[in-house]
Amino acid sequence: MLAEKLDFLLEALFGFSSGECVAVPIVAIGSSGAALSMVNNLLREGYADLQDLAVFNAICMCWSGYLSTHLAMMSALKRTRWTGKAVLAHTLGGLCAGFAARWIYVLLTLIF
Repeated sequence: MLAEKLDFLLEALFGFSSGECVAVPIVAIGSSGAALSMVNNLLREGYADLQDLAVFNAICMCWSGYLSTHLAMMSALKRTRWTGKAVLAHTLGGLCAGFAARWIYVLLTLIF
């Protein structure tokens, strides 16, 4: 329901074919592997297309294990107060990767 209300924003940023596609980035926050396992069903049921697949891969590659990585890394560096900033930066990086993947895909489809 929330994805339908934000559809205009999701479409503009990531070009998602349907509101169901937002499930992949949401699940990827916790587990990119679990998120990517959802993609086959989205493709089969017509909720996602190749552009969505490019966006999913970009976001999931960037977010793969980032919560556990930052927690352990900041703890090892004895800089736990920076954990929130590191996670925020990584989150924004994943969103930027998804945005870039969408427009690179659009550009390549125009060329080829």
